[in-house]
Amino acid sequence: MRPRGPCGAGSCCARRRSRTAFPDLVDNGYEPWTVDEVLLTTHGDSNRFVDVTEVFDRKLAALLCHESQHSDPARMEPLLRNWGAANAEAGGLPDGRIAEAFRAIDVNPF
Repeated sequence: MRPRGPCGAGSCCARRRSRTAFPDLVDNGYEPWTVDEVLLTTHGDSNRFVDVTEVFDRKLAALLCHESQHSDPARMEPLLRNWGAANAEAGGLPDGRIAEAFRAIDVNPF
C-alpha cells in the first residue's frame, strides 16, 4: 500500500487538465481544473503554518464529537493546545497563538 501523502499528490497530477479523464463530468458541465499545491499534515518538514487560534475551540469541539476515537477526551485539549503552540512557534507566530503545520508541495511547477 502506498503512503497516503504520495498517493494523494499523485492523484492531483495524473491526467490533470484532460477532458478525457472523466468525460461524464464534462458532459455534466464540470470543466477540468488543476491543483497547484498539496498540503500534507503531520509531516516532519513543515513549511506552511496556518494560525487557527480564532477557531481552535470550535475545531476542538468538533473533534470531541467523535467520542469513540478518544480513550481520554480530557487529555485532548491540553495535548492539542501544546501541539498547536509548538507549531505556532516553529512558524514564527507570536506567543499565545495556535497553528496547524503542513508540508506544502508545488504540484504544478511548470
